[in-house]
Parts: sequence; C-alpha cells; structure tokens
Amino acid sequence: MAKFSPDEYRHESNAVSLLNYHFVFIPKRRKKVLVGAVAERLQQIICELVVENRWKIIAMEIMPDEVYLGLDSLIDCNFKNIIWQKSN
Repeated sequence: MAKFSPDEYRHESNAVSLLNYHFVFIPKRRKKVLVGAVAERLQQIICELVVENRWKIIAMEIMPDEVYLGLDSLIDCNFKNIIWQKSN
C-alpha cells in the first residue's frame, strides 16, 4: 500500500478536501475474538471497502479486542455511510 500523509489534501475535479476519520471498534464485552483467520478476514473486508469507496487508510491496527482505523475519505462521504457500509 502506498504511503499516505494524513496532512495531504485530496484534489478532485471540483473540490480540495482533507477529511480524516478515526474509528475504534470494540467487540461486545471486549472478548478477544479478533485473532488468526478472523483478524485476517477483517483486514481483507476493510481493504476491499477502502478500494471500492476510494478511501485511504491512514492507520489500521487490529488487536484481539479492538480495532483502530484512521481513514481519509472523499468530501461527499459522511461517517454514517462509512460505518454502515457493510451492514446492508
């Protein structure tokens, strides 16, 4: 994956933006379920969504009981759409 600076502006045809989000996902009761194949599949899903929606990953760390995710998104995408993207 290409190196990306979180202070880098995104230049689109009609807009210049710098829209970064920081998400923390925690399994119910902080169970340590994000290990092995589950963690690998979660990383695959996140990367697929990033490519599909033209987001950029600033930081991603998957630990057994939590996920930290920093995203840079386009100006027309709000955080509600990002969170609920895969649940439909």
